Amino acid sequence: MEVVQDEEITESFGSEVMNEWRQEVAIIIYSIPGHITALVEAEKKGIEEARGSATIYQIPETLPQEILSKMHAPAKPDYSIINVAKLPESDAFLFGIPTITKSANGA
Repeated sequence: MEVVQDEEITESFGSEVMNEWRQEVAIIIYSIPGHITALVEAEKKGIEEARGSATIYQIPETLPQEILSKMHAPAKPDYSIINVAKLPESDAFLFGIPTITKSANGA
């Protein structure tokens, strides 16, 4: 099987077509201990290797800092907080939430 490089595809189809193939994926997470964070970083890398584009967002925290401190929760990663206005900018969505809560915090 012959592997076709991006440059060859661009030459054959033009950069306009290549840009249409690119999909923007919003990866939306909620994670206290950080396990989900490690997983979505790997997902983002895979999307980008497949010529897509991915942005990781987090859901706003609803637990008070006092509770998070008692849980020994690490600091949140430096991802933008998702809001409804951002949703139309994406072609696809991946959600990363812990199974212990069965839903995103505050959802």
